[in-house]
Amino acid sequence: MTAEITSRMQASGIVQEGDPVLLEVARAFVFPAEVQEAARVVEALNAAADRVAALHDFAKGMGIAAPQIGIGRALAIVRPPAGEPLTLLSPVVVEGSSRAR
Repeated sequence: MTAEITSRMQASGIVQEGDPVLLEVARAFVFPAEVQEAARVVEALNAAADRVAALHDFAKGMGIAAPQIGIGRALAIVRPPAGEPLTLLSPVVVEGSSRAR
């Protein structure tokens, strides 16, 4: 990402590499006790995704996780280029890849 895009993302509320929240393990939600908190985080993520989408064209779709907006919770949204968006509540990685970024 160029410095200009990084700066614009940061100005839109996206935390950057080195921020402590990105180094922490995101906390899963406890349902049904935290359903209102989960809804609040989903709303915040969608607002952030709208701001970011206004700054950059994501032709292949986009995804954003709560830690990327400074919230240490295990929640993410995925907006594919076509079709319905996905909301991932307390996702768990079950398999990884050794493929380089």
